[in-house]
Amino acid sequence: MPLSVFALTAVAVSMYAQVDPGIPVPTLPADGEVSYMPTPDFFWSEVEGAEEYEIQIAGDPSFESIIDRDHIVIPRYVADKPLPWGGHYWRVRSYTADGEASAFSEPVRFELKRPENIYEIPDGADAQTIQSIIAEAVKNTPALVQFAVNGHYRLTPVGQRELIKMKGVENLIVDGRGSTVVLTSALAGLAEFINCKSILVRDITVEFDPMPFTVGVIEAVDEDTRTITMRMDNPGMIPFDQPLVQNHWEWGVLLDGDIPGKLADDAPIVMWTEAESVARSAGEDGEPRYTVRTSKSYLPYFKPGLKWIQFVRAGGGSLFRTDGSEDVTAYEITNYGISAGHYAALGGTRLKVLHCHSRMKEGNWFGNNADGLHVRSNKIGPWVEGCSFEGVGDDAIAFYSKGIYIFEQVSDRTLLVDRTMFNLEPGDRATIFDPRAGTLVEDEIVVESVQPSSEVRDGVRREGFLVTFTEPFKAQIETSNEDPLKNDQLFGRERINHYFAIRHSNFSKIRRYGNVIRGAHGVIEGNTYEHISDVAINLRNEPDLWRNGLHSEKIWILDNTILDSGFSRGSYGQGQIQAIMYRLGYANAEARAHRDIVIAGNTILNWQECAIRVSNVDGARIVDNTVGSDLLAFDNDRRHVGILVDNSENVWISGNEFIDPRTLDAEIEVTENTDNIVQE
Repeated sequence: MPLSVFALTAVAVSMYAQVDPGIPVPTLPADGEVSYMPTPDFFWSEVEGAEEYEIQIAGDPSFESIIDRDHIVIPRYVADKPLPWGGHYWRVRSYTADGEASAFSEPVRFELKRPENIYEIPDGADAQTIQSIIAEAVKNTPALVQFAVNGHYRLTPVGQRELIKMKGVENLIVDGRGSTVVLTSALAGLAEFINCKSILVRDITVEFDPMPFTVGVIEAVDEDTRTITMRMDNPGMIPFDQPLVQNHWEWGVLLDGDIPGKLADDAPIVMWTEAESVARSAGEDGEPRYTVRTSKSYLPYFKPGLKWIQFVRAGGGSLFRTDGSEDVTAYEITNYGISAGHYAALGGTRLKVLHCHSRMKEGNWFGNNADGLHVRSNKIGPWVEGCSFEGVGDDAIAFYSKGIYIFEQVSDRTLLVDRTMFNLEPGDRATIFDPRAGTLVEDEIVVESVQPSSEVRDGVRREGFLVTFTEPFKAQIETSNEDPLKNDQLFGRERINHYFAIRHSNFSKIRRYGNVIRGAHGVIEGNTYEHISDVAINLRNEPDLWRNGLHSEKIWILDNTILDSGFSRGSYGQGQIQAIMYRLGYANAEARAHRDIVIAGNTILNWQECAIRVSNVDGARIVDNTVGSDLLAFDNDRRHVGILVDNSENVWISGNEFIDPRTLDAEIEVTENTDNIVQE
């Protein structure tokens, strides 16, 4: 990791003052703490002026038998593999930008205790047996449930979508021990945890039969009838006219005809066809052919030789879902297929996804339908390390919070807001966002009180909350639009995925974004991104449709490699590493709301519009990146800029290398609507 990421000169913005290194104070695990989870979080106090931290974990207080050591830029750490059972010690120290180290903190002792209550699942057990054994273990936690070593299970969950489902459980380990579970329902999932704490699921492979999608090879396109004729790419997949596909039909995408899993070049990333139009006929070779109708606007993108994937996604479920849960770990889970998202964490904290792999099964041409990791409003964000996501039909990783609709300004300090997605508590910080202009009406306000509200207006009952803040608003809050999406929106700033990490993982052949992030104090480092259709790493809000947001603060994007990405219609004008804000209508926002973003040591090859784009940012450092290509020309006639800085301030650009043989409009372009941009 390159040093000096936050050591800015007096000419540029100073994100932190340069001081002698302080000794971090360990906070978690505390001295003498006992845990039944071998994947603990380590937290310590943030040291002003620290460039990075070194953590050591050992089996003895003298640290002669070190189990794990690492360097990290945030004051949190998770070992990427389970630690051994028994007593351990840990310590941490800080480094300044010039490499000067502080002394280590005093050793902290903690113990990892293996659960004594052990439950065995026999090889080949059916779903009812597995669910019954797990239910018994839940009554006697701390507990360890073990599948048969390298066992094989073929089943459909009974009475629930997921094989493993529980609520309010603490201290449970489910160890697959190398087993394979074949789910015979395309809409099923592996696990769901509601309001649980300290859960580990490990070492298990999940397959689906049938798969939750089907793929056809386009042979002909008829402009008069707006129909496409296809043969099955793999005769073993579900035909387009079968009930499973027909009853769960949603949108699909065009796939490259030569590279498995990759979306087609220059095509939309959402396309619709008509399920009811599917017709089967016999081809000259005796194999079935399928025709399907699409709209006139989509038809030009369908070309013989490309492939069409139809997702079986409507009503689908997640592979591994947590809701309101804390300290849940997925370790060495491999899946081939999923109808909706893979891993989801809604309203929880400290999810860990370690050495998990979403793969394309040979012959299927694609992997999975939806998000690799979908995270909403977590207080402490996920730790992702050593994972791979391949052939995914939506963002590989998405972190966000939801804007809360504002119904009415009741007083100069009180708002009536919607109950949907509400999660504010007294003492929370919040922001009010104007989606029409893309500005922050209130940058940071503090909640004083929250009261439920229920009233009837025009014969309709409206449920909400009265939220009072500690200080009066600076301006009138806009609430007059009938469509609440167009009014000002309230965003909490506490449950915004603090201290997340995405490390040493691979993202390949992803629809839309590799990582789309709304978070704080997080690091994205040492990852590889290849064939990402739109943007590899994207810090952005989404005011249209989803109101996902909002802005990101103190994000380190370090030492990543991005290859051959940004080739769909959705990538126009985008950077492969990008920070940007939008207002309604997918237009650029006014606010410079992103803060303290470091983009350092990354390699971006065979990019298209921009390699790096920084917009709507106050405080950024773009240093020591390599921008290049082994191609001789771009595949379009649009503008091509290596590094673009727009509507931003306090940005330092230094040490970037351009080794691109293609003709660029500019290596570095800084627009006029910027302030205090330093180039070295």
